[in-house]
Amino acid sequence: MAMEPPEPLLAQRLQQGILLFQSNHLDAAEAVFRCILVLTPDHVVALDMLGCIAHRAARYEQAMIWFRRALHSAPADAIVHFNLATALEEQGRQREAATAYRSVLGLEPEHLKAGNRLGGVHLAMGNAGAAAEQYCQTLTRHPDQPVLHHNLGVALHRLGKAGDAERCLRRALQLAPAYGDAHYHLGSVLRERGCLEEALPCLRRAAMLNPADARIHAALGAVCESMGRHPEALATFRRALQAAPEDPALHWRLALLLLLHGDLRAGLAEYESRFMGAEDYQRALGHDVMEKLAGKPRWKGGPLGGLRLLVWTEQGLGDAVMMMRYLPLLRARGAGDILVACQPVLVTVFEALPVVHRAVAHGLPFSLEEFDLHCSMMSLPHLCGTQSDNIPGDVPYITVPPRIRDRWRNRLEAIAGCKVGLAWAGSRTHRKDALRSLPFDCLTPLLALPNVTFFSLQKDRAAEHPALADLMTECGDFLDTAGLIQQLDLVISVDTAMAHLAGALARPVWLLNRYESEWRWMLTRTDSPWYPTMRIFRQPAPGAWDRVIEQVTAALQKGICTF
Repeated sequence: MAMEPPEPLLAQRLQQGILLFQSNHLDAAEAVFRCILVLTPDHVVALDMLGCIAHRAARYEQAMIWFRRALHSAPADAIVHFNLATALEEQGRQREAATAYRSVLGLEPEHLKAGNRLGGVHLAMGNAGAAAEQYCQTLTRHPDQPVLHHNLGVALHRLGKAGDAERCLRRALQLAPAYGDAHYHLGSVLRERGCLEEALPCLRRAAMLNPADARIHAALGAVCESMGRHPEALATFRRALQAAPEDPALHWRLALLLLLHGDLRAGLAEYESRFMGAEDYQRALGHDVMEKLAGKPRWKGGPLGGLRLLVWTEQGLGDAVMMMRYLPLLRARGAGDILVACQPVLVTVFEALPVVHRAVAHGLPFSLEEFDLHCSMMSLPHLCGTQSDNIPGDVPYITVPPRIRDRWRNRLEAIAGCKVGLAWAGSRTHRKDALRSLPFDCLTPLLALPNVTFFSLQKDRAAEHPALADLMTECGDFLDTAGLIQQLDLVISVDTAMAHLAGALARPVWLLNRYESEWRWMLTRTDSPWYPTMRIFRQPAPGAWDRVIEQVTAALQKGICTF
């Protein structure tokens, strides 16, 4: 039978072990606590501390064994339950951690850390409602704890209760004015509510308090960008990348901002960051091209020397139409056969291009033996060394076969007056569709103009109006639509594929551009280096489509049929 050491000696050894643990001398601390167990096998503190040591050393299963041995000796010890709970939580074993935190609260209902961390576990499991309830319960016992008000605010924000979240976060900052995370989350809530002027100082303060936190700089950069404070946004995104240099989302945001300012050289290089998180990007594409190509080399801009090249489209239809201009450059660089994998509605458009050997729709099989190299179509500007002074802007670069051209010419030649195509809305699946699309009713002043026949260019948002003709049911794919557009005097379009298609056909096109713009239309230009026949009408303020339509109506009234 082991003899227990005298109490003063035991206390001295415990203190020695704890000091060693706190100094991160884990091996020495473990030796001390194991020594205690030789003499006192069921010593709760020694067992608990050995669990803490094993957990810090990433020996997770061993840590669980020590903690459970301690609880076997002292099942009502709240400290051991809490240490077990935090170890489980940090290992991602959230359900077990929740049970352990509840055990702590069952023993000590006033336990602040257990109540707070149980709420955090609920959040981690995606149950913001249970988290909010737990934080509220803990606040009844600790009403002046800023961390609880902050965490409740985060939970309420996730529940979509932005107003309640804002009040909680403001209370946290009343109690702790230098609480960086509270400034950040308050700024995020205000940004979401559209209160950018209020969000800006919150996020600036959060960035000052937590200068190494990339997510704060990213949020601040996004607010600055939305407010038109582009120099500050650029500087902020660069600071974010200093804190998280491998974050593809930050590189992407910086790329879009550089491109928006017309810095194509730097922006296009950063634009390649979309492949840094290749698996996530592949899922976002919605097709399996990248997976199929895993064993084939990518073209990185070098000499082609007759090598066959697969070019595959990504992102939207307009992006693909915009980048078609680069395919002749590939042939000029020595490419052999050019194969294109694209959206089904674009197959005939690509096949009508003289430089394209074959086009295949995404989802249909193609042989890896048909080509030697591959590249994404959106990488072509970068790989071809595009800068602001050498954008390939020769139009038209889309060819409409004579049979389609003649059919539409015969269809429209009897219609008198000016013929104008209208596209007022984009795809509903676009994440910024609400910003770039305008309600059909906004077009009323435009549609009232005399001697103009308007043609709908909408596929999925039909609208009835006496001045609007709809022939889109006769368009089976984009080549049919191109034939229709080719016979129009003018196309007026929001930022959709119709604007790109008209520009690629060298038809006069008026772009109705949202206030925040999009990288290829840049910030202040009324023309486009990508499409020489384009004129850009910009919102003077967010949502101000009435002003845009007013300007377009006046311009059309002044220049009918003089395009």
